[in-house]
Amino acid sequence: MAANLIAVKLVDKVCAVVNQTLTYTIVITNCGPDAADNVIFTDIVPTDTTFEPDSFILNGVEQIGADPNVGVNIGTIVAGGFATVLFQVEINCLSATTIISNDASVAFDAVIVTSNTVTTEVLAADDALLQIALDELNIAETLNEQGENIQAAIQSGVSISDLLAVNEAAEEAIEEATDEERELVEQLQDVLECISITP
Repeated sequence: MAANLIAVKLVDKVCAVVNQTLTYTIVITNCGPDAADNVIFTDIVPTDTTFEPDSFILNGVEQIGADPNVGVNIGTIVAGGFATVLFQVEINCLSATTIISNDASVAFDAVIVTSNTVTTEVLAADDALLQIALDELNIAETLNEQGENIQAAIQSGVSISDLLAVNEAAEEAIEEATDEERELVEQLQDVLECISITP
C-alpha cells in the first residue's frame, strides 16, 4: 500500500497585462491509504515571469527563502489530508500578447505526480492599452445609462418608491464601476511602467 497524491492547481487571473502579479494556488490531497513523507513540491515558473521572493506560503505559513523553481520539501501529508501551496510571479514586460501556461509537480518515494495545467492570456503593452480604453468606454456608457434611467424616472412621474429603486440600482452600478475603474488604473500603471523601460 502507498500514498496516493492528487495535485490541483489554480491561477487567480485568466487574463492579465504586463507587469501584473499572478497568484498560483496548488492543493495536494493524499487519498491514502498511507502517509506521503518528505514530499517535494516543484514548480518551474513560466517563461516571461519572475518568481516573487518570499511569496511561497505553505498551509497559510510564509516560507522565507523557499523557491518552487528548485523544489521545496513540504513535509508529510497524512492519508486523507492535504497541503495547500501558494506563491506569486510577476509577469515580465512582453512585446507581444502571449499565453502563459504552468503546472506543478510533487515527488515522494520515487513517484512524481503532475498537476493540471493552468493558463493566463497576457496582453502586451499595445493590446493592453487598447483593451483598457475599451473598458473605460464601457464604464462611461454604464454611468451615462444610469443617469438616463434616473432622468427618465423623474420625468415620468414615478412613485417615490420606484424612484428610490432606480436610484439604488444606480448607486450599485456606480460602486461597481468605481471598482472597475480602480483596477483599470492599476493595470494602466503596470503597462506604462513596461513602456517606460522598453526600448
